[in-house]
Amino acid sequence: YDPFVAEDHELFLVTEKRLHPAYNPALLDNDMVLLKLDRNSTYSPVVLYDGNNADVTPGQPLIVMGWGATSSGGRVSDVLLETDVQVVSNGQCSQNYAKINDTVTPNMLCAAGGGTDACQGDSGGPIITADGRNIQVGTVSSGEGCADPNFPGIYARLG
Repeated sequence: YDPFVAEDHELFLVTEKRLHPAYNPALLDNDMVLLKLDRNSTYSPVVLYDGNNADVTPGQPLIVMGWGATSSGGRVSDVLLETDVQVVSNGQCSQNYAKINDTVTPNMLCAAGGGTDACQGDSGGPIITADGRNIQVGTVSSGEGCADPNFPGIYARLG
């Protein structure tokens, strides 16, 4: 999607923002917000992960999307991009991030893509199942750099 090309799209005003009630800014735990829009969308609603309707086990393929930078510290994209990543266990992710004194909580989901990842400017964007059902299992939250092989991306886990 390119916002500068006339295509089917909708523009909304945000009328209300609600942080997750258990959001912890020090840890970026439960790093998500709900936005209330000024009207309903004509598009089908997203299917959210409920803890049972999708597989988010290690190795499971997912797709992450955003308009963020295409390299660490780079400029943001003019078009919506997506890349394939795979779930990394929270245990492995915790071991990696412990090296830089960061914490991975059970409310987080880790994923890496072998050279591709979410990056600066993608925060808040969706990470969805890659099985054709497009179930949103999380939102882009944080990480160390972009596509660093030692540090998977960290996502706020839904469900």
